[in-house]
This record gives sequence, structure tokens and C-alpha cells, in this order.
Amino acid sequence: MWFRRDLGGYAPNLTSERMFDNVDYMAGCVVTDNPRASSRTWFEQGRDFGAAVAAVDVSSWNAADVDAGLIEIRSVQRRLDGLVARIGQRANALSAAGTSGSAGEVLRGRGGVAGSQARREAVRAETAEEMPQVGAALSSGLIGGAHVDVFARHTADLTPEQVSGLDLDGLIGVASRVPVETFNRKMRTEVDRVQ
Repeated sequence: MWFRRDLGGYAPNLTSERMFDNVDYMAGCVVTDNPRASSRTWFEQGRDFGAAVAAVDVSSWNAADVDAGLIEIRSVQRRLDGLVARIGQRANALSAAGTSGSAGEVLRGRGGVAGSQARREAVRAETAEEMPQVGAALSSGLIGGAHVDVFARHTADLTPEQVSGLDLDGLIGVASRVPVETFNRKMRTEVDRVQ
């Protein structure tokens, strides 16, 4: 199976080692004028990754394969959420310079996603910018986009002093181990503590 770095016949032109290199490379790219990550190189990596994902055949997976595959997929999804947040941050920086639309406009694209999703992703980008530890945890795959949504929702009405009083490292640790619903309750308790 590809998540075990053994694509076998599923994608004969792309080894799983190369696919995982693509994921790691893309997740680590800073969306800026980074000489390591020219847009052409990134897009080539993205196409390779997309082709490998599309070629995965799950029809022969047993229960253990399904569990292991889903764990890996969720990790990749979280890292891609982090990449979208960094793209949103870059769009906002370009917008401030007058060379691009805002994150909300850019993330909406040409109708590729619903407006509500683009707005949610734009808020994630702002949250990751305002709380770098949260952004780093999202980009590394430690937490997911829905966890960042909880951070955003619960800190929206806090003063900067109150936000600085939050135990972000502890909250990120909790978020990395529990479902979003459970984390939401923990976050509410922590916000009540600092208010």
C-alpha cells in the first residue's frame, strides 16, 4: 500500500518514496520568494502527488490497511490545510502591497470552493498569522483546520493581553490528541480562565 511506501502496481511511474518526498517538500515550502520552492517546482511536485493519490486502489485493503491508510491521509490533509493557510497569508501580504486580492478572494478562486469554505480558510490564515504556534502546528500536521477554527472562534473577542495569557502550547498538545468537539470544551475553559 502507498502509505507503507509500497505503491507496487498502483502507480507504476511514481514510487511511494517519491510521493512522500513530494508531501514533505510541499508541506515545508514557505509560500514566498523562497529559492528552494519556485512555483514551477512546487506545481510539478503537486501534479506528481495528485497523480499518485488518484492512482491508489483501495479495493484490496483489509481492515488494518484501511486504518493505517486513513491515519496517513488525515495527516496529509492537516498539512495541506496548513499550506492553504500559508497561501492565504501570502495573499494577504500581496493584497497589502496592492498586487493581489485578499485571502478570501484568492482562496475562493474561480468558484473552486464555496464562499463559506474560502472565508473559513481565510480566517484560518489570519489565526495562523496572529498565533504562530497554532500556524506551525497546523503546517506540521499536528492539528487540523477544524482545531484552528476553534482557536479562531474562541479568541475572536479576546484582547491581545488575554490571548497572550492562553497556554497555547498546552492547548495545541490537547488539540493534537482529542477530537474537535472535546477540544472545543477545553478551549472554552481556557478562555474563561483568562477573561
